[in-house]
Amino acid sequence: MVKSEEGIRSVLRDVEEMKKIVPELTADDPHSLAKCLEATDTLLCLEMVFRAADMRKEYRGHASTGACP
Repeated sequence: MVKSEEGIRSVLRDVEEMKKIVPELTADDPHSLAKCLEATDTLLCLEMVFRAADMRKEYRGHASTGACP
């Protein structure tokens, strides 16, 4: 998998937009609450993965940022 710098930054911009929606999530029952919490946690994990990818500039096995051979 090759992650371009622009692709990573694009995902991070999307994550920032999605984070603005999180305070608006509501739940009427425990199942909906679990789904809201799951969505919030997934968004946090996505942000961590792509922030780490943005910091990485070298080749790492099958995942490359394209910055180094």
